Amino acid sequence: MSVHTYRAIIVDDDIDCGNSLNTLLIRKGIQTTYFDHPKKALDTILEGHPPDLAFIDLRMPTFDGIEVLKRLKHHLPDLTCILMSGVGTVDSAVEAIKYGAHDFLLKPVRLQTLTLLLEKVCEKIDLHREVRRLREEKANLTTSHLIGNAPSMAELKRRIVTVSQSDATVLVLGESGTGKELIVDALHNGSTRKKKNLIKINCGAIPHELMEAELFGFEKGAFTGAVQAKPGLFELADGGTIFLDEVGELPQSAQVKTLRVLQDQIITRIGSTKSKKVNVRLISATNKDLYQAIQKGEFREDLFYRLNVIPIHVPPLRERTDDIPLLFRLFLDRYCTQYHKAEKIIGSKALAYLIQYPWPGNVRELEHLCEQLALTCRSQWIREEDLPNQFRDAKQSATTLTVPLGTPLKHITQQVIQRTLSLTGHNVTEAARILNIHPKTIRRQLKELPQETNPPISL
Repeated sequence: MSVHTYRAIIVDDDIDCGNSLNTLLIRKGIQTTYFDHPKKALDTILEGHPPDLAFIDLRMPTFDGIEVLKRLKHHLPDLTCILMSGVGTVDSAVEAIKYGAHDFLLKPVRLQTLTLLLEKVCEKIDLHREVRRLREEKANLTTSHLIGNAPSMAELKRRIVTVSQSDATVLVLGESGTGKELIVDALHNGSTRKKKNLIKINCGAIPHELMEAELFGFEKGAFTGAVQAKPGLFELADGGTIFLDEVGELPQSAQVKTLRVLQDQIITRIGSTKSKKVNVRLISATNKDLYQAIQKGEFREDLFYRLNVIPIHVPPLRERTDDIPLLFRLFLDRYCTQYHKAEKIIGSKALAYLIQYPWPGNVRELEHLCEQLALTCRSQWIREEDLPNQFRDAKQSATTLTVPLGTPLKHITQQVIQRTLSLTGHNVTEAARILNIHPKTIRRQLKELPQETNPPISL
């Protein structure tokens, strides 16, 4: 048994017993931390690096062992916990197992008993580690083409990995240019359907009168020009995934039939009386407000709820400004290589303009800017004067504040704080650093603002 890489904690108010167990675990090569008070153990564990296993005394002051067990398992569900007691009862053992304990030991703990237990426990820990490793490996493969390390992107990647392993219907929401199609690729490639077809269709690019024929197919003679039968895209996607981009543009007649596919997994070709079973996962996307479309009678409410089983929101570029330097470098290198141009480097002032820009066209706009600069910038260094006018104008507007003469100083202070917060994504710590004040000053000023003007803040 190789146990030198395992970390254990001991929680026991009986110092003699705690030290004795600590000595036994060290002799077995286990890295240990001993706590003689349960609250101290909980505060340290939940804030720091989690251990692999925990030995917890059943009867302690403040919190008993069961309470410590419940709190640990709530925050660390994979943690292997062993409860201990000097008085062994069946009821105590049953209760411990009920709340997630791996085993129940009688004190004092004997070396032979501990050795046998560790062999089983370490095998379980190794299994959990291997499962985590495989999940992380799969996550990296599934989302490897999604570039970005901002917190919102990290959360998006985690959600994609989780959702991709199911057949649940997904609605991808986000502004134009955010890369919704890349999300669809990741969902399909991370699923069990990845070896089957991924069929994509832009609902806004097909005339309404042709939509049903495209999606559901038609029989020979179904209408003028139907000289031979043709399967629809739902049939072609059988066993795989179909992606309806701009789903808000679906005509009413196609909405009814799409709803039937989601409910019954059945399609009927135009001109046919026979239905056909299909096994399709549906992913849709839109930058349209479907709630508003429902209110106007343009989109079926029942279809919306069928599509919106798992919503995935793709953050706009202005909400993940930490990723702008990385994306800019990637796109610029790509286009310099494509057009046989020498490598270019962006200056810090020019990069500051890009970070402050609101990016209405999102990642697509950034990519087009990189293509333009790769072709037009003559110097190796990209400076602020090389950027189009809208970037310099946005920087000037975002970083200046004009107030009428006579405005109370208190109001000016609050406006400066609010503007700085907006530039930092409402990050109080960063805003305090820029303004050279304490974060508490910002929070105090915000409390004095009317509630409707008080922005959400982060640390």
